[in-house]
Amino acid sequence: MTLDIIDWAIEAYPNDMGILEVNIKFKLTDKDDLIAYELFKANANKVSSAMWLIIIQYFSNKPQIRHIFNMAFGDKSVCSNKVKKKLANEYLLWLSKNKSLNDARNAYLLLNTNNSCDASLCKTLVTLETGQQIIDVSKIRQHFTLACMQFGKTDIDLWIERINFELKYGSRKLVSTTYHQAWTTLNNAESGQFAEILKANSTLNTICNP
Repeated sequence: MTLDIIDWAIEAYPNDMGILEVNIKFKLTDKDDLIAYELFKANANKVSSAMWLIIIQYFSNKPQIRHIFNMAFGDKSVCSNKVKKKLANEYLLWLSKNKSLNDARNAYLLLNTNNSCDASLCKTLVTLETGQQIIDVSKIRQHFTLACMQFGKTDIDLWIERINFELKYGSRKLVSTTYHQAWTTLNNAESGQFAEILKANSTLNTICNP
């Protein structure tokens, strides 16, 4: 697509977000990235989460990234919770790399409290935690507890990840405890699926159902 065609489309359909996003992406690839950035900022409250992710990826190692995340997650956020959920994992990774793990922990707590994340955010933070030289098992248990309070009725994978964490880093006794907690927390359909998954794993099945 040429610039002339994009310019014509913008003139013909000035309020079309799809065309605007094509224009932003074109300018990024054409190295007019500062123009693309200004266009994005002016329309940040309207563009899709996919556009946000493209911008985050492009500017990830540039000075603008701090402001981009501030627009998304700061006190004057222009993002809906739906968009924040799509960006939250990238935000935690950025905080851990450019600020501190503690900043990532605090953001995780806030995003959970405000219903601005999904269960995948717990996995992202646990991955960051277990990559540390000294693994804080109690902190990771807190992350899982918070996530299971939010998503524990339906998210089987979250419980499996929590059990595997205890098996690898924590307590075999808590593997069994977590299994029974999952069984009583999950909805009926999900608890049945969960039990079948555990039965297929001989090691976990032996620990959880001695």
